[in-house]
Amino acid sequence: MKKILLLMLLLSFSYNFANTLGYAQEAQEISVYYNDRLIKFDNHPFINEGSTFVQFRPLFEQFNYEISWDDTTNTITARNANTKIEMTVGSDQVRVNEEVKTFDNSIKLIDGNAFVPLRFVSETSGAYVYWDNEQKIIKLVTDTYLDEIAIINTIEEYMERDTFLMTALRISKGTGIKRNETLIKKIIVDKENNLGEIVFDTGFEISATYKEGKNIVIKPQKEILIEFNYKLVKNENEWGLFRFGDMKFKVIQESEIKGD
Repeated sequence: MKKILLLMLLLSFSYNFANTLGYAQEAQEISVYYNDRLIKFDNHPFINEGSTFVQFRPLFEQFNYEISWDDTTNTITARNANTKIEMTVGSDQVRVNEEVKTFDNSIKLIDGNAFVPLRFVSETSGAYVYWDNEQKIIKLVTDTYLDEIAIINTIEEYMERDTFLMTALRISKGTGIKRNETLIKKIIVDKENNLGEIVFDTGFEISATYKEGKNIVIKPQKEILIEFNYKLVKNENEWGLFRFGDMKFKVIQESEIKGD
């Protein structure tokens, strides 16, 4: 299944992140992605003793932290809905909520910029860290993002079924149909209740049957754009349609195809 293939692709990156980074060239620029979004740093990430360091603010902002910097103690404090992190330049100890942890590399202060260990902060914040050694890309992937991709794959598989085309054909009142492009508009993941929702637009070319003399011909008649809203449920890490009756749709655009 596509969902499984996606996870296998992510896991194909070397998960032994620290060891692999030890072979990377510090002079080569490293790109860091948060899910599918490139994180922009004013100063390039660098490697020190097998760990990648990045500017603290752009990284913390990806995880929706509120950030404060104490000039007196050179301490970063970051808070979001679930986690509080306190890190001090030169110290190998960090406070996560009420627990004090020790890590291999302390914060670096270089030319007035504080750099934090990428892996430690990311995993503490709930992300998986993957290293693409060939492309020199680091991917920070969250559970929510994996669920969103799995939901998209579930819907793509469903759209390949005759049931989906027949639904669109019934809406359009045509006799033939061809599916065009799909645009994802919204995905909602309710992790607490293992529920999901996706809203997307799909275009269709609708044909009609005509009699020309003794021949029956099918000609393109119109193009329509339908907005679909599906609810999904997650059972044993697999996403599926909640109930077919929960599917909602509406035609948002319709235009005739002019013949020769």
